[in-house]
Amino acid sequence: MISVQNPITSLAERAATTQRAIDPVKGKVILVGHSWGGMVITQAGTDPKVVGLIYLAAYGPDLGESLSAVSANATQTELTNYLVPTCGYVFISEKGVKTICADELSPKQQALVYATQTPASHTVFDDKSSEPAWKHKPTWYS
Repeated sequence: MISVQNPITSLAERAATTQRAIDPVKGKVILVGHSWGGMVITQAGTDPKVVGLIYLAAYGPDLGESLSAVSANATQTELTNYLVPTCGYVFISEKGVKTICADELSPKQQALVYATQTPASHTVFDDKSSEPAWKHKPTWYS
């Protein structure tokens, strides 16, 4: 099992980082993505080693769709009220972590989530998907 620590700079960079994790694997790979990770496995899943995709409460964009486009018709969350912009990136405020992202965790765990989050480039929300792997690979959604 490999966990990919993806940068949140662009969809292309996240897919490339995932590809670097796939490359040394001998044998078959199943990719699992949660939330925005679904955007990533949709791209990286085209690798011939990838034999399946699992989307866990994840986005599964079609060709040319962005996170913003896929989210446009969904019920809006309050998360955007807690995004703090800084130097071309956004992160979730401490209050946002406590009330939206980690409300069921202890205060100590919430502080850890807040302190270790990776800020996202403000442009990642509009990066467009290329040909989706889910059109050609076995895929499961939950």
